[in-house]
Amino acid sequence: MGYIGEYMCKTTEITEFPFSYKELAEMLGVSYRHLTRSINELEGQGLIKKSGNKIEVLNVKELKNFEFDFFPIK
Repeated sequence: MGYIGEYMCKTTEITEFPFSYKELAEMLGVSYRHLTRSINELEGQGLIKKSGNKIEVLNVKELKNFEFDFFPIK
């Protein structure tokens, strides 16, 4: 997992990203639309809570085990 994933998974507090979702999408090599859908899916599953550029990780263990259809964890 890259820097961003490790950064998110190591905290259970609110994390404020120093960059926009557009910049985050570019870092991850995905479209902005794809990133927002993924973030919304994580929030819908109760794994995170978002507010602006702040993301609160609600369930670190489940987040680490979560698999997207397009990015399976190996």
